[in-house]
Amino acid sequence: MKKLILLCILLVHIAASAHDAHYETTSSRLWYYNNTKDSIRGTFYLLKNTTVYIETQDSLLRIPLYSLSEKDKHYVHEKTSHIHAVNDVTSKTNTEKTKRLFFDDDTVSFILISIILISIIGWLLFIFVIKKKYHFFRLGTIIVCFLSLSGFIVFVRQQYFVTDPHEIEKAFLPFNHKVSTRWDDSYFYVESIGLPDHEMMKGIRSWQQQVPIPQCYTGNNAWSIPLRPSLAAVPVPVNQNHFLRGAIAIAVNGIPIFNPYTNTGVDAYLDGQLDEWGGHSGRADDYHYHIAPLHLYEHTSHTLPIAYALDGFAVFGEYEPNGTPQTALDENHGHFGPSGIYHYHASTQAPYMIKNMVGTVTEDATLQIIPQAQAQGVRPFLQPLKGATITSCVPLVNNNGYELTYIVNQEEHKVLYSWNNKGDFTYNFLSPSGSTTATYTSKKSCLTVSNIVQELNNQQSLIVTSQNSNSLSIICDDHTLISSIKNIRIYSIEGKLVFETNDFSGSLSIPYIPFGNYLITFHTHSSVFSRTIKI
Repeated sequence: MKKLILLCILLVHIAASAHDAHYETTSSRLWYYNNTKDSIRGTFYLLKNTTVYIETQDSLLRIPLYSLSEKDKHYVHEKTSHIHAVNDVTSKTNTEKTKRLFFDDDTVSFILISIILISIIGWLLFIFVIKKKYHFFRLGTIIVCFLSLSGFIVFVRQQYFVTDPHEIEKAFLPFNHKVSTRWDDSYFYVESIGLPDHEMMKGIRSWQQQVPIPQCYTGNNAWSIPLRPSLAAVPVPVNQNHFLRGAIAIAVNGIPIFNPYTNTGVDAYLDGQLDEWGGHSGRADDYHYHIAPLHLYEHTSHTLPIAYALDGFAVFGEYEPNGTPQTALDENHGHFGPSGIYHYHASTQAPYMIKNMVGTVTEDATLQIIPQAQAQGVRPFLQPLKGATITSCVPLVNNNGYELTYIVNQEEHKVLYSWNNKGDFTYNFLSPSGSTTATYTSKKSCLTVSNIVQELNNQQSLIVTSQNSNSLSIICDDHTLISSIKNIRIYSIEGKLVFETNDFSGSLSIPYIPFGNYLITFHTHSSVFSRTIKI
């Protein structure tokens, strides 16, 4: 019973570190360009790779870090260091808010033994006490006890869970400038365009001549995480015979994670097919990881998952959900946490993340888990280029394409490719002997940087203020935006939910809220955007 009491306490204890990597609580300032007197007024939003995002009154500007004055560069680095420090010291309490509907193993065993003993005692009483004329009742009671016991065992062995979608959402919040989330009664949906913030493709030594382009992981083609996962009777191995097509998990930055083994049966990492971040592009020019993206912990808390498997269970790194060091793992590369909930752990060595898929999943004839999002290419896939090594893949100045550089036979080659808002793609192949160009048109255009960033650009009519001590006001005069906002939540810097409402008619006033920094999330029909404020 001691364990049951502890389990109840853990389930009641709400804790989550969900500090966004681009919080800003200071007022706007003047930003000066290097070696000039030109300036703009705006608020620091985030530093992404070598691009500074500055929120002005009218838009969200993207400015190369090198073009700013030395003073502004120093300010950016100080703000970024402060944000990372806050991420590191956020609450180390348990964020694995999945609620197991049944009991822990000791309690289940106690209940089962009790039922068996009661059944045996009842059966003996009927045998030796009740007269023979009641043999019908004896037989009926025995049958009922047997069926009840069998049904209870099957019920318990199903190991049924229900996951709080708000807790899954916290894992994705640090990347909400690239990822949009929503949910229904069955699934938590993750939408993205499949392009991460970090550099891609650099370091690949075995290249299949594919390059990363935007993907439409949106709407009906979003990634689906089950909200009611169940333990499989027999875990399915993640190996050369299963799950060789499609993803087995979705990272919290919106990038799918595939089986470590490719469809040719080789370990993609050991074969030199992956870049420095554990990913590469598939036949549809779709970027995805093949090993656990542990580098994401540079931008999120160690108490949060870095991915969710498509069976519904979370993936953590070297720490447990409560912030303590990782404990011994089972044969599936995971274990049950302190709250009795299963989760996986990632590592830098095989099996990297999931050895056996513990949750119940459906694998179709093509060896992929269904349902899952599908990538869509715009050109025929190419054949591997033997001996090629990719040295860089940098975004174009307008963020509408990339310049990929590779070395083969000691000669430098480039693939310079771009797209427009109509979905037209142009690939330029440059080599010492000349150049060729190919153009293609996508059947579906998903070329925006992110639904979240677009909404931030368009939400100028939404005003969040703290005019008086310990008060907060949210005002909006855009009727279209008002009707699209379905939910508003306010989180403290430690990730604690302090306010929530599903009723927003254009103005909201909270007369008292403790001093501190807060994240406000606005949930619309299709996505989530956020604001930060200091009280």
